[in-house]
Amino acid sequence: MAKARFLKPAGEELNLNSKNAVERVNGSDGKSYPASYTAHRDAIRRAIEADPHATNTAIAKRMHSARDTVIAVRREIAGQIVDARYAAMCTAIAECYRVDEVKDLRDKARALEVYTRQAQNREAERRAAEIRLRAERRAGELLLKQTKAEGTRSQLRGRDASGGRIERPPEARAQTLREKGISKDQGSDWQKLATLPEQTFEAALADQKQPPTTTSLVKLATQAGPRYSVTAMDGSTSMNPMSLWVWDLVRGFERKCLAQEEPIAVFGGMTQTMQADLARLVPGLLDWFARLPIDTVKP
Repeated sequence: MAKARFLKPAGEELNLNSKNAVERVNGSDGKSYPASYTAHRDAIRRAIEADPHATNTAIAKRMHSARDTVIAVRREIAGQIVDARYAAMCTAIAECYRVDEVKDLRDKARALEVYTRQAQNREAERRAAEIRLRAERRAGELLLKQTKAEGTRSQLRGRDASGGRIERPPEARAQTLREKGISKDQGSDWQKLATLPEQTFEAALADQKQPPTTTSLVKLATQAGPRYSVTAMDGSTSMNPMSLWVWDLVRGFERKCLAQEEPIAVFGGMTQTMQADLARLVPGLLDWFARLPIDTVKP
């Protein structure tokens, strides 16, 4: 009978009788793995972080690992990066009042989008695209304000869903846009995104069947009428930031498959300080969620 073979952490001799080889830990997928396997994945993570441009094959050879394991670790890293930056970047975009600042955030979101695509993490890629689209829309809002403030004559490029003018930046302002790294077509498209009603825009981002793109949202903005019809319960025409945050938080539970995790194991993996925080906060949160009128929502 062939002996079981465990992958060893880089730079360490593997002893099948060692504590790491015998002890088992629970993975995020609910399965049990030798502690040495976890140590090996941690070593792969460090190798990726030290040389993020290295290919999966190169990392696999360097770490004496399977390429699929490297891909899985890279996918996990990509998801964690997006989760950590999503809320902060969206908030920063909403608070920007300079086109160059929004453009910088947009470029960072685009780089994140490319990274998550290379990591083959589709959900993280979608969330990175959401950040980029929010930045493009915010840039469009600022460009429209600049056009009105300058009072310059722009070139008519069409009409939006409400019949308003979609204008192409005049040559003088186009030169300024080029200095910021924004092309004429980008400036025009982003202004079109800015004409979308906020709830129409948010509904498009939430569409799970058709991941949004700049092209699809520009097309939506130029249609005769909105494709999405979303009305808040309080009748407001703008999205409450807290409503959006809570919605995305709960969706995060679904993305992490929280319902499939064993609560005792999750709680047991926390420090005493973390457990104390949950003991203090969870009862109030449960009461708050219990008061949500979800029974009034039609399936």
